[in-house]
Amino acid sequence: MSKNFFIALCGLTIAAVSASVFTSCGNTTKQQGLEAVQDSAQVSYEGLLSTLDSLGYTYEAHPLVGYFKITKGNSGANVDINPDGSLSYFLYNHDNATDEDRAFTQLAVAAFESAGFKDNGPGEDSSDNLLTPIDETKAFDEAALEAVLKEQGIDVEYRELKGAHFLSLKTKNGVEHHNGKANTNLNADGTASFFSDDTDSTFAAGIIQMYESFGFTDTGKGPDGSTHYFKP
Repeated sequence: MSKNFFIALCGLTIAAVSASVFTSCGNTTKQQGLEAVQDSAQVSYEGLLSTLDSLGYTYEAHPLVGYFKITKGNSGANVDINPDGSLSYFLYNHDNATDEDRAFTQLAVAAFESAGFKDNGPGEDSSDNLLTPIDETKAFDEAALEAVLKEQGIDVEYRELKGAHFLSLKTKNGVEHHNGKANTNLNADGTASFFSDDTDSTFAAGIIQMYESFGFTDTGKGPDGSTHYFKP
């Protein structure tokens, strides 16, 4: 994939989400959207946005091309591929990192650096490490990146999101939550993920209930590091 592809995709997806988020649909349309998505666990990205709107949530949509799930031993992380060609590294055990987790992070970051990325430390997107391409004119080479990770014994799985975005949840009915991390996304395989610190039990329960209303089942901690992983 080239950097131009990333930028083009970003423009398309941001335009799509802008239309969904900022177009005034009225309460009737929102209610119809809520009823429509409740008919099936196969929820569309647009249906998720419509439902969040109707339930009084506000959120920010963060565009992603996709992400790598990387693991070795008992450690793992998600590596978001951002539209500008940068990478955001999220360690699964961020709050309870072990020596094995720290060694895994060092190994992964070194692999990224050998593939032409610069480690900038924690990112503004709450990532543990934000990695930017040293040569911005060089096309993104997904296969080469996978290869250098695998050379270090790291298992790599590429995953896609519906709508090419993850959502960071901000408020409910105008009240800011105190849940810490509260990110959610729909996965291309039909599952859904909620990355939550669960420190605001009422807020977290509301998101869980929303997915259950779609026909999903909360299966607990997910293979992608999510706190709540929902299956149809």
